[in-house]
Amino acid sequence: MRIAAIRGKNLASLEDPFVLDFTAEPLQSAGIFAITGPTGSGKSTLLDALCLALFDSVPRIQNAENVAMSDMGGKTINQKDSRTVLRKGAVEGYAEVDFVSLSGESIRSRWSVRRAGNKSNGTLQATELQVKNLSSGTDLQGTKKELLATVSQLIGLTFEQFTRTVLLAQGDFATFLKADKHEKAALLEKLTGTDIYSRISMTIFEKTKAVGLEYKAIADKINDIELLTEEQRLTFATERQALENKLKESELQLKTIETKIKWLEEKTRMERTVADAVTAWERAKNAIAEARPRFDYMKESDSVQAIRDTFTSLQAANKQLADNQLAIKEKKANLETVKKQSEEAEKQSAHWENEQTKVEEAWKKFEPDVQRAQTLDIQTDNARKNETEARKEYEKALADVDKINKNIRQLTTERSDRQVKLDAERARFSKLLHADVARLKTQLRDGEPCPVCGSTHHPAGQTTETTALEKMAAEWTDCDKNIRESENRIAALDAQLKGEHGKLTEATEHLAGKENRKNELAKLTAGLQTERSKLLHGIAVTEFQQRYEAKKREIAEKLKQANHTKDKLKETVSGLNGFIARIENSITELQRQIARLTQEKEAWKATRTQPISDEQLAGFFLKSTQWIENERKSLSDLHTQENAAQATLKERENNLKHHLEAAVKPEKEKENRDFLNVQKRQFETLRTETRERETNLKVAIQKDEENRTLQQKYAKELKEKGALYETWKKLNDLLGSADGAKFKTIAQGYTLDVLLVYANKHLQELSGRYELQRIPDTLALQVADLDMMGEVRTVHSLSGGESFLLSLALALGLSSLSSNNMRVESLFIDEGFGSLDTDTLRLAMDALERLQTQGRKIGVISHVAEMTERIAVQIRVIKIANGKSKVQVGS
Repeated sequence: MRIAAIRGKNLASLEDPFVLDFTAEPLQSAGIFAITGPTGSGKSTLLDALCLALFDSVPRIQNAENVAMSDMGGKTINQKDSRTVLRKGAVEGYAEVDFVSLSGESIRSRWSVRRAGNKSNGTLQATELQVKNLSSGTDLQGTKKELLATVSQLIGLTFEQFTRTVLLAQGDFATFLKADKHEKAALLEKLTGTDIYSRISMTIFEKTKAVGLEYKAIADKINDIELLTEEQRLTFATERQALENKLKESELQLKTIETKIKWLEEKTRMERTVADAVTAWERAKNAIAEARPRFDYMKESDSVQAIRDTFTSLQAANKQLADNQLAIKEKKANLETVKKQSEEAEKQSAHWENEQTKVEEAWKKFEPDVQRAQTLDIQTDNARKNETEARKEYEKALADVDKINKNIRQLTTERSDRQVKLDAERARFSKLLHADVARLKTQLRDGEPCPVCGSTHHPAGQTTETTALEKMAAEWTDCDKNIRESENRIAALDAQLKGEHGKLTEATEHLAGKENRKNELAKLTAGLQTERSKLLHGIAVTEFQQRYEAKKREIAEKLKQANHTKDKLKETVSGLNGFIARIENSITELQRQIARLTQEKEAWKATRTQPISDEQLAGFFLKSTQWIENERKSLSDLHTQENAAQATLKERENNLKHHLEAAVKPEKEKENRDFLNVQKRQFETLRTETRERETNLKVAIQKDEENRTLQQKYAKELKEKGALYETWKKLNDLLGSADGAKFKTIAQGYTLDVLLVYANKHLQELSGRYELQRIPDTLALQVADLDMMGEVRTVHSLSGGESFLLSLALALGLSSLSSNNMRVESLFIDEGFGSLDTDTLRLAMDALERLQTQGRKIGVISHVAEMTERIAVQIRVIKIANGKSKVQVGS
């Protein structure tokens, strides 16, 4: 993995866009380069840009407290948030990195953030990430989380591995070199990720504990199971069989008793039904006797049914004749009323026809005014548009005049200020001339030429000052320069004022022309509006036409309604005349029909032996045919009920006789109902007790079977859990512990051994004199001095330079350990070299220069002059005003 370029903008103190291109000179050819600048200038911000673009995080905020801090606009932001890197007051910022992936493809990752509404006090928006494959020219797709995972895969490093592999904080390893065992264990766990072994150790301990509890729980369950003895099982089975036989015998006896009780109950019921049947037969005979008048009425009613149709037709004809006579009287009265209404409708129709003619004549009178009003409306609208345009042109011309006047005022003010300065400089020049001449007279020396006249004889006076003339000449030159500058500027201002006054004259004339045109158009518009107001009473043409059309429609509708009413009333008169004629014909026909029916009725009466009046006939015929049929059926039902009651009585008497002859029945006198019920309750109690005991025995035997099956199941589980518990117990004895320390200590020892292999390999390349070793059975380190026959020394006896070499070797060793055997071609060391003495610094530089020969491009952050002098290519972070810095690359 190789870093090709770093770019950014608005990151902390780096406001302007910056580019670090490692594929261009001088960085391309430099094996080692320095990132220099004063403290707080932004050197580490360059590496922050690298981490932001790749991981949306920076190392410096990883250990920050999880608390909120103030942001723009009264809002807050967590100080662990990567957006805190955005420069205060900036509306957007970005960090961009080009790198070569493990597969050799060129990739660009861009991190960006902005504020809402592009305002400096807007709310910070969520960060965005864009990843592009520069080799194929395609953009990688996915959410920010997915893209971050993709970048990590392309690099082959997580953020923690990256900060231990590409960004090396050497100071952490100096601490690691000389730390005690507890601090060394904590740092090793933190830097190598061996905390997983602590979790594994605690997991083994907890798993062993959990499996042990499960084993004990199953054993407790087995102990809680109760089983019957073989003797108890045999006794229960024998007793259960005896109870089953006893139940069968009891069921037979109980069934016989229940049959006898049922015979008694059935005998009582049958005797009661026979008595009920006797009562029903007597009731039916009494009902027939009571209905004798109804039978006689029906006989007489049947004798008059022959004349029923004639009599009812005669009654109907008489009623119809009376109704028609009343109706013809009402219709004749209605006819007179409708005739009067028809005459009034004729008048209304004529009235609305007259109104329609008036409206049409009025429209013809106003039609010329309508046409003229339409023309005036168009002319007025055009004039108003022209007036609006002229007003805009006038306002623009007026603004131009105001602008020129403003320029003249500004130029006049500046000229006045310049004139005041010119007058002041001229006065100062005059004053300097007189004052300096007087002062120089006292500074002249015999034998030395006068700077003004050149004479070596100076009767005016002597001086010991040798620089007065030079000082006076400098002041004269400055004053003369200011005078010339002011005179030139005044001349330029006078020329500008002259030009502006010429523009003002032209603009004023142009404004007057626009004002005249505006006024003329306003006058034209007012005249057209006045003329238009006199037409159609000032009403709009469309509204006037709508009123006419509405009036016309209203009159047409009224006329239509009047004609409709008139026609309808004529139809009503014709209809009434026809109806009266039809009723008169009907009356004549009804009178002939009544005479014929009266004759038939009297002839029928003459044939009867018993006389009958019309009122009696009417009484019979008031009963409907349906009523007669219902009454006849009702009387017939009385005879049917009598016959049915007699047949029912005979049947029930036969049933009772057969029941008394049954084979199974109680013995007379002895086995009465009370005696049988007592016997039944005794046998039911015996059956219940027997069944309850038999059920209890069945449940006990079944429960014993279930417990035996469950015991076998638990025994199998206990054996399995026991084997599993023994396995976990052995593993726990080796590696498990409640705090995770046991396995962690073992793993850290192995990890430290691997780390020392990598570190010693790098140490041989840096310096062949030393070798790092682990003190057996501890995490402590010692140093073997190979130049001293392998003499072992404590790390606490090392000098500053030796400590640096060993610490750097450890850092590079961990870099190799974390990078999974891949090639890391870019290395940045953010280290405070200012704490090193001269000799140690020399050793450090020698080591770094040897390190670059391994093919790595190394960047060192430092502000130490001795270091930067030895490194030719430098990235300089230069402070400027207002907390800003700029980035320069040079050699």
